[in-house]
Amino acid sequence: MSSVLGLNEEFPGSLCIDDDLSTYCHTQPADCPDSRADNYEASFNTPGPTACVFLGCMNSLDSRYSSIATISDGSCPDAPGCADSAAANYNPAYNVQVAGSCTYGGCMTLGDANYSAQNTFAIPGSCVGSGRRLEEGEHPGCLDPTAYTFYAWATSHDQSMCTYIIAGCTDPNAFNYMPAATPGNAQASSACIARVTGCMSPTALNYDRNANTAGTCTYAQSSPWLSIRIPGNTSWAPASPVSHVQIYNRLDCCWDRLGHFQIWVGKSVGDYNSSTSEQCGFHYGGAGDQSGRPDAHWTVEAPATVGPFSFDCNQIVGWYVTIVLPGASRTLNLAE
Repeated sequence: MSSVLGLNEEFPGSLCIDDDLSTYCHTQPADCPDSRADNYEASFNTPGPTACVFLGCMNSLDSRYSSIATISDGSCPDAPGCADSAAANYNPAYNVQVAGSCTYGGCMTLGDANYSAQNTFAIPGSCVGSGRRLEEGEHPGCLDPTAYTFYAWATSHDQSMCTYIIAGCTDPNAFNYMPAATPGNAQASSACIARVTGCMSPTALNYDRNANTAGTCTYAQSSPWLSIRIPGNTSWAPASPVSHVQIYNRLDCCWDRLGHFQIWVGKSVGDYNSSTSEQCGFHYGGAGDQSGRPDAHWTVEAPATVGPFSFDCNQIVGWYVTIVLPGASRTLNLAE
């Protein structure tokens, strides 16, 4: 005679538990069937009520940008600076344009045909009416005053000779670490933001609004189930009769999630509602017949009156006990 004890802990229906614990957790094929999605599972083959979630970089100015991303995963933190590729001091490390941060070289003489109000430094010979003979190669140098290689005595401008300080966080452990940032720049430490890893999908069960770096997310499933191997049973040993199953509801919160479920005894992992399984009990809200006897009832209770609650399985023979929550977008928090 065997009995199985099921403890309601933090193991969602989408999580597979270590085989050494004799506990297996699988999900029903439903919900998001797109393999690129964060909430995809290989067994899914039917679209369900939960939309696919695509985590990724949502900043189109960043080289890591993902066109299918629906939720930011923190992979491209803001790096403010000059993000205009036409600017003299543009750097691809920046992905947030800051007003007034870019520099442009050209004609700065008002009224000249080549004049542009955008220009921030003059390049000799760039104005139509300058009448100046270009002296390329005589004294070339960087004429952008914002570059730390600025050369005021240059007679011609060579952009390749301009080197700029890249402002940003230089702490490798920070969320917004910029590998390209210049060591010792003014924002090397002051701009750093602590990394907070957690689930960044608002539709997930373990969503963390404070997270800035994507961690593992757990989603509600369609008809999630948990199979528990009966202690002492192996695939090569005879199946054992199950006398009863006991359930402890969780004490901290969410005890109502355990409502509307079925308990089955079967021959394999995930074996329920089949020719090789037999139902031990069920609960469909309020008082419900759990074993086929009209006087046997079980109700999901608040923590003050929590079980254990016992289900009489009448010596059903099998290798596994499976608990399933029928329906869409269900949350199964069960462990052995």
